Amino acid sequence: MLISERPMFGSGDRSTVSPKDGLWLGEDQECAIDSSAPTAAWPGCATWIIVRASGADLELNDGKHQSQRLSSLFANGEPMIIEAQYVYNAKHPPTTTYVYFALDPQSLAPDGHFTRASVWPVECGIQEAGSSQIRSFPGVTPECRPTSQAAIHTAATASRRSEQLKSWRWVRAEGR
Repeated sequence: MLISERPMFGSGDRSTVSPKDGLWLGEDQECAIDSSAPTAAWPGCATWIIVRASGADLELNDGKHQSQRLSSLFANGEPMIIEAQYVYNAKHPPTTTYVYFALDPQSLAPDGHFTRASVWPVECGIQEAGSSQIRSFPGVTPECRPTSQAAIHTAATASRRSEQLKSWRWVRAEGR
């Protein structure tokens, strides 16, 4: 995955389109979930996100009761980019890394919030068949670091493959 030690996007790059706050469920054909049930009753195969502040605050969860809180920015462009800030507290001193996902929002409401989206990881390049070497996308270093916002968008477009897409849908407000 494409990573950076510093943010590549700033508040001026923030999209006017954002996810609706609340509980979002990652759809998986092989994981039957009663989305009306409390998350504590969901099976171990479930993955969900609690979205707050129009996506600036994300809490990733899974059915194994593991949770991680991330700061994020939904950036303009084609495709839209999610820049998520991971803070690794296990290291001393803690380290911060930014990772990138591409986003195709769907079910857009008049207020600019969407309730469905396809999301995929932004990759560094293409692994040649029969080789362990990765040929970096334009503007991506061999260490998998982007050199510009344009490089992130280019890599995001090139990374979109059906087996990488994850569909997400808004389920309900967080407190219900």
